[in-house]
Amino acid sequence: MWFRDRPDLLQRELDALEEADIPFVLDEEQRDDRGIICLTAEVPIDGVTRGFTATYPDNFPYFKPFVTGPDLGYRHHVSPTTGEYCLLETGRGAWEPSHTLAWLLTVQLNKVVEANQADVGSAGPELEVQQAEPFSAYLRPDDLEEMVVVDSSLVPGDARFGTADLAYTRGAYGTPLRGHVYALRDAGGRDVSTPVDPPMRDAEANRLGEVRIAWAQLDHQPPADDPNSWWAAAGGVFPGMEDLLQGVPGRPRNTQASALQILLVGFPEESAHRRTGQGWVVLVRHRDRARKPWRRPRFVRVERAGHYDLYTREPRLTSMQHARIALVGLGGLGAQLVSLLGCMAPAKMYLIDGDYMNAATAIRNAGAFATTGRAKAALAAQTVHATQPYTELAGLVRQVGMPRLSRDRAQQQHEDAELSMTEIVRDVDLVIDAAADLSVQHFLSDTASANGVAYLRAEALPGVRSGVVALQRPDGGVCWMCWQNHLSTTIAPLPAHEPPGGVQPPGCPDPTYTGAGFDLAAIAAQTAQVAASFLTGPDGYGTLPADVFTVRFVDDSGNPTPASWHAHALDRHPDCNNDLAHRSTS
Repeated sequence: MWFRDRPDLLQRELDALEEADIPFVLDEEQRDDRGIICLTAEVPIDGVTRGFTATYPDNFPYFKPFVTGPDLGYRHHVSPTTGEYCLLETGRGAWEPSHTLAWLLTVQLNKVVEANQADVGSAGPELEVQQAEPFSAYLRPDDLEEMVVVDSSLVPGDARFGTADLAYTRGAYGTPLRGHVYALRDAGGRDVSTPVDPPMRDAEANRLGEVRIAWAQLDHQPPADDPNSWWAAAGGVFPGMEDLLQGVPGRPRNTQASALQILLVGFPEESAHRRTGQGWVVLVRHRDRARKPWRRPRFVRVERAGHYDLYTREPRLTSMQHARIALVGLGGLGAQLVSLLGCMAPAKMYLIDGDYMNAATAIRNAGAFATTGRAKAALAAQTVHATQPYTELAGLVRQVGMPRLSRDRAQQQHEDAELSMTEIVRDVDLVIDAAADLSVQHFLSDTASANGVAYLRAEALPGVRSGVVALQRPDGGVCWMCWQNHLSTTIAPLPAHEPPGGVQPPGCPDPTYTGAGFDLAAIAAQTAQVAASFLTGPDGYGTLPADVFTVRFVDDSGNPTPASWHAHALDRHPDCNNDLAHRSTS
């Protein structure tokens, strides 16, 4: 215990309170039974003595005491749910080990009081941190797994109530509720805000359905910790609300068994420093049987994670929402690249690999042990969908270059109906090749060039001591065969730890390569950057200095070194005889 190991620290705290003329009482029972220092202090505010409680963390003095106090009607710097007074900026070094509770209850508390005075319309940085304090950030729902996403571009305008479209994830009795609001309508059924694209279905689990729910807009926040008051306030705005509330999502009334009602409530909350914007909460209540009363409603957390909100965190990637990508190869490099591409929320992704996960690849693949035997393409699609559900996904278990060999008529029809690789290439803006197969590289490079599509090669050399990321633009003059020539002439030879044949692990039918996942991650990150730069252009992420990049993870002696990247501006190699690839650019 810090106060036993350093009794001088506790004495320092108590002495500082006495010097500040702050009466206090130490909770000796908490100290003796639980090893927690907790005390109550009397602090004068506007001439009236108020009681505050301070609980010290186990790692004091590195972290500040947790201070709660009375509800004084303050709108700023006091949590409406826990009563904590926000006396310091979080995580910015505002608290120092030399500070004391007395300092918090005098200097810092005085700032909170001043910031909440009625005549303070806008407080400067000397008084408060210039950030918003939305109510939704303080909300503590019953079940943290429950969540409803509302795109911040959805605003009700002048409408006060109506219906909303909700795409939901089904659970027992519709709970835990997880869903997305993608349209708002007034009571007459007219859109009051431009609808956003609904999330894509999880094709494998088929867990998404749609339901129409009621919504109401309040002028003021009801008591923060009472969902009943929120429900009643919404009913006061929307008299016919109860008649429109749905039962279990997907069933119009479900009067014979368990039922669920979902209500979206809008209200004004601080969305920027001292500026009011649109806030949302969701209320849910259910009953066990048709003749049973409805249970007390509960809060469900609202998150702002629509397309608009994703790109607010990196505006340079906004145009990625229109990008279409084909990624071939989902091994150690491709699997890491999937996550980075998925975070950018492109419009569509083809994820192609004919292999299945192997537990022994856990040295390079997170989750390999738990997912062994599952198709890499399906796992990649699941990763993207779990990251954000706005990308149309096609996970294809396919080995590029294999003939159609099925003898089963039904399987033959399935194979014949599948999109060919050429059709897939024509349907995208960028082909990313992480297959590390020379034949696949050559084919995809030429096919992309012949169809005016960009081709991006990402490869780690054997041993993952080096790697290359190379973009072939639709109108460029450098092809895959040019790169092969440049890598042996123009570009200094890249170090390889092992011969191309690789190593033969016990029980593995094919040789594999050695190499660490963290080195592959560096190559994946550079590949994602090149893809973002090409797909969003100079007005988006920006233009990189070249289209070909090489990296070394070892020095000339083979010792590990920080990743060293080099950009190469290359032209068509004079020894390249790949006329097919250059025909469209000549």
